[in-house]
Amino acid sequence: MEAAVKGIPGGVPEAGTAHVWVVSLAAAASDPAACADWLSAAEQERCRRIDDRAARARYALGRRALRAVLGSVLDTDPAALVFTRGERGKPAVAGADTLEFSFSHSRESAVIAVATSAVGV
Repeated sequence: MEAAVKGIPGGVPEAGTAHVWVVSLAAAASDPAACADWLSAAEQERCRRIDDRAARARYALGRRALRAVLGSVLDTDPAALVFTRGERGKPAVAGADTLEFSFSHSRESAVIAVATSAVGV
């Protein structure tokens, strides 16, 4: 699979800057399985536990968007990304020690920020 995703610039942001993406989840596929190809087993399990079909589709699309952005930034297959948690529970990408990211969502919108220092949205 090609790491770069159409419309997502690759490369880690320069020091002191952040790249930010706003993602519409309003157009989430009615079938969250359509986004499952890049999700980890844990993400797929969490998705299955969401009762509301629309919420399930938004979750799957949001996670797929996060993987698309991070995969493009890191020039890595989005499906191969492994997420870990730091001491205080903040998510991180395993093996990408110099990359920080933040992901936030609310119903039909998600925001993803990527930087080389602490970042939050």
